[in-house]
Amino acid sequence: MKTYQWMLICMLAWTMAGQAVPADSLGLADVVQQALEQSWQIKHDTALVVAGEKALHMTHSQYYPQVRMQGHHFQFFYQPYNYKEQGLELVLDWRPGNWFLNVGEADQRRVFARQKEAQTSRLQVALRTIDLYMALQTARLELKQLERKHWFLQQHLEMNRALWQSGVRTELDVIQTRQALEQVSEALIVQQGRVLALTRQLALQLGRPAEKPLPLRKLEPGRWIDALKKSLLPVPTRWSSGHPRLQSLKLQEAFLRLSKRKVDAGLWPSLKVGTGYVIDRDPTGSGNYGIVALQFQVPLYLWHASRLKKQQLEAQARAVGWQYRQVEQELQKRFEQLQQQQKAFTQALQVQKQEMSLARQALALARANYQSGLSTNLDFLFAQQQLFETRLRLARTRMALLQNLLETALLSGNLGILLKAGVQP
Repeated sequence: MKTYQWMLICMLAWTMAGQAVPADSLGLADVVQQALEQSWQIKHDTALVVAGEKALHMTHSQYYPQVRMQGHHFQFFYQPYNYKEQGLELVLDWRPGNWFLNVGEADQRRVFARQKEAQTSRLQVALRTIDLYMALQTARLELKQLERKHWFLQQHLEMNRALWQSGVRTELDVIQTRQALEQVSEALIVQQGRVLALTRQLALQLGRPAEKPLPLRKLEPGRWIDALKKSLLPVPTRWSSGHPRLQSLKLQEAFLRLSKRKVDAGLWPSLKVGTGYVIDRDPTGSGNYGIVALQFQVPLYLWHASRLKKQQLEAQARAVGWQYRQVEQELQKRFEQLQQQQKAFTQALQVQKQEMSLARQALALARANYQSGLSTNLDFLFAQQQLFETRLRLARTRMALLQNLLETALLSGNLGILLKAGVQP
């Protein structure tokens, strides 16, 4: 037995073992959910949101007077004596501009923007996971079709040998069928390697060991397509405002403009009130005494620093605004492209179903004509190849339509649509 045949047997055994899916197998929604839970990027963005919330609380704390206690000890050396002085003081430091101009509103917009960025990361992780999952499911589907074709050619080869031995057909028919069978065997080996590579990649995406089997539930594209079409209808012509990436940019623009309040708050007077008590041990002095102090500072001239800072913030806000329009245009273009592809896939499915029916009829006629001697072996192999290719195109188109609908759901910014549709099938 040839080496490739041993490899083929091992791979087919591995595939058949993988078909015994355990009870805790993963569906599409399960895969996406697990990838979201294991994503380091999402954990990073979530930590940034928490950090922003703490920073917002710190900004709000600056609305109120800051209370400090300070003390001192002085040692004075004079001739012919020395003395000590100790003091304790309570100081209240307040910047009223923070309160009256509500500078925390800018930081609040930044926290909201980070929350939207975290949602954007979730969509990106979900999209990458779906791409891997759909590539793997398509590869497994193609592998299954190749296995089916391999089995079919084996049966045909046995029939050819019987016809050749009985003198009805020549050895050429046997050789032609063996050539076709070896080509399929080679394609099976390549496809099996591709399935294994995609399985390992998806396992790593889910935070699972790459060397262990990945239990995946059988995908039913038809039920998913029906569920997603119901969830996505009616399709809006302009949906962009709901995408978290655009919402994040809008909030970043608001943050930059509201940050000018912080510059204005720095121009307000700062007040400082203090009270304390000093123990004076100077023998020539009048004794201990108390302290009450009121101090304020007013910025008079900062060499245009505040004006230039506000101009910088305004320029940054305008840049974010242009970025918003650029991203909005790109998302809209992608949305329109997906809509056109969806129509094309739907129409192609209808045509391919008709082609499938004709290919089955052609194969049945080719088999009957070949057995009765009315057609050649090449005619039969051609009809069989046409049926295989038509069946494969139909399956690929159905998977492509499903992936189109999944990306459309994510492009709308609503990850819940996908997870909810995953429960319905």
